[in-house]
Amino acid sequence: MIKGVIFDVDGTLIDSMGIWSQVDAMYLEKHGFQATEELSRQFSTMTMESSLQYMKDTFHIKDSIEIMLHDILSLVRDFYLHKVSLKSGMKELILTFHKNHIPMMICTSNEKSLIYETMERFGLADYFMYILTSDEVGSGKDNPEIYYKACQYMNSKPENTYVFEDAIHAASCAYKNHFQLIGVYDDYSQMYEKKIKEMSVHFIKEEKDIYPILESFNKY
Repeated sequence: MIKGVIFDVDGTLIDSMGIWSQVDAMYLEKHGFQATEELSRQFSTMTMESSLQYMKDTFHIKDSIEIMLHDILSLVRDFYLHKVSLKSGMKELILTFHKNHIPMMICTSNEKSLIYETMERFGLADYFMYILTSDEVGSGKDNPEIYYKACQYMNSKPENTYVFEDAIHAASCAYKNHFQLIGVYDDYSQMYEKKIKEMSVHFIKEEKDIYPILESFNKY
């Protein structure tokens, strides 16, 4: 019997992964420059710091790197708070778990306040016991510590805890540490779809894929 549920956010609860590959081009357009597809692909292979320095040097942007970073993060924040959409079926799952009195946590590498405000926008913030971040735990999702910590909050064990993840490193970590993995398809991790599906007790690619989960709680 499931005693707790852990949700990732980016690429799992919300369709947000694209913003991180597009925000550099959005920044340039805001400053009157057009980013080519080739340049956008180049940005996707760079760190944030490297892409900012490249833009500053190539397009002779006068702002400091610090100001540029602030402006880019403002674009990201605007996207989360006004444009990002929930992944299909996620709200129904959250409501089902809530009706069955199953505690839920968010585990994310993103910023806590941004995620809270995003969930609040969808009317879902109060359904989660806590938003636990990688910064709080001191490790990323290639380390199971964040999942173990969430279990402590929910008084659950790995074997009776669902973990919803879209990224291969996080999914693999949850699986190897005996959590009940529910893989979630995302375009940005599609090359790992087969591997994630093999590790998962359920795999969600379309809304119909949530029905077996709902059925197990007699809610479908």
